[in-house]
Amino acid sequence: MLRLLRRFSPAVVFSALFTAVLASFRNRAALQVEVLALLSHQRGVLPRSVKRPKLTAKVFKKYSQMKLQMKREPLEKINRQANEAKAFDTAKVQ
Repeated sequence: MLRLLRRFSPAVVFSALFTAVLASFRNRAALQVEVLALLSHQRGVLPRSVKRPKLTAKVFKKYSQMKLQMKREPLEKINRQANEAKAFDTAKVQ
């Protein structure tokens, strides 16, 4: 590798490296511009395509009740299983 670099003058090596660095930044900058353009477009399209419900007290109350019910069902099942096991043990002892 060093032999190859010794063949060329330092100015040529520096110029090649500088050009490669500039090309990589140019490509990265071009990609960033493309991403920004895409995000800008998506931000413009989103409000037209998605109707989000407004979070009102009524919606929040319904959501809270649903979450509470989802937590109650497993607890009721565990309680039922414990009661059945207790009833089985009581019948066994008598």
